[in-house]
Amino acid sequence: MRLGFILLNVLVGTSAVAVDYPLPAGHREAFMANTGAAMVASPGNVLFNPAGLGFRDTDKLSLSVSGNAISSQKFDIPYQKIVPQEMTIRPTLAASIYPTTFGTGAFFVANPLAFQIIASSSQSLSGGYFLNSTQKVRQDAIVIGGSFGSSLGERFAWGVSGGVQTGTDESTHYFTLTQGGAYASTQFAQRDEKKTAIIVIPGIMAKVTEAWTVGLSMKLLPFFIESTATEFSSKLESTSPTTIQETVTTYDPQAEASMAVRLGQNFSLIGGNRVNLDVVYNSQSKTRNADGTIDTSAEDWFYAFGWRNTSPEGWEPLFGYARGESEPATSDLITAGVSITKRRNEIIVGAFHMGTTPKSENGSKFSSYGIMFSSNVAF
Repeated sequence: MRLGFILLNVLVGTSAVAVDYPLPAGHREAFMANTGAAMVASPGNVLFNPAGLGFRDTDKLSLSVSGNAISSQKFDIPYQKIVPQEMTIRPTLAASIYPTTFGTGAFFVANPLAFQIIASSSQSLSGGYFLNSTQKVRQDAIVIGGSFGSSLGERFAWGVSGGVQTGTDESTHYFTLTQGGAYASTQFAQRDEKKTAIIVIPGIMAKVTEAWTVGLSMKLLPFFIESTATEFSSKLESTSPTTIQETVTTYDPQAEASMAVRLGQNFSLIGGNRVNLDVVYNSQSKTRNADGTIDTSAEDWFYAFGWRNTSPEGWEPLFGYARGESEPATSDLITAGVSITKRRNEIIVGAFHMGTTPKSENGSKFSSYGIMFSSNVAF
């Protein structure tokens, strides 16, 4: 299952219960490299900073759906031939937002992390041995919850999102070792992990001036409802062809959850230009292995830039770039799109590319690209 462990490290410490996500998520935020800490009145506020709902200036109910219509992943391991190219359809966020007497409420369902890697490889080893392997890694996360935001005067707003997040990690590994065309050994290994946790996202936002807004939010996993992992392995060797060696281990993989802090700024510039700047800190987390040892995922930082230009013609270009820095790798996210607005209804289409570069010579590269869409309809 080596591929699974490499993949988790290459994706900058990401896991299915991570509190921050490297792939695009949200409404406008997804097309602006996930810059959302200081974004006002966006359906994506439920994930990035619910205080933005407090500055919503309409009494209309709105429904929003966004996601990646098509995406593909590529994964490179040194000295191995990798053939993932898995095409997926993945909704990212569905949110209903409605006004109340005291502020703005929302219900949402999000799938901000979903990918699958399938890798096949063949290697020549010393002593005339040949190793053939097939590996598969899949991660998925679903968040269901509600949000509320309210303003205190015209300059300050607060908000909180809360809900349940369920994450699954699955990896399988099958390999055969041959010599002279005869099997020397075969082995199959599988690991299934599921974690369900309470997620809380408090946030505040302030309009310092008419052209400058500042936002701060946190993502916390205060406790886990469920945390289980099962590892199964089966091995057969030519020296004992009638004896199958099997092991099954079930354990709790959660040792210490991480937290994320997001600080952002939004600037309204001349010519209808709007710029978002976000800095995100993810604390370290710890996971437990089947043998009881503890692995520590290092803390990491993300720096994101987002830009859009408002237009009286009803369409806006959007662009974003984010850079992530962690101990095992660096990551880059590039996003772009066009927003078309008619009355209070908005649709956005665009594309993204996300890639990671390992800092070790023996590390592995990962990249994902796809087409994105988002729509928001007000009633």
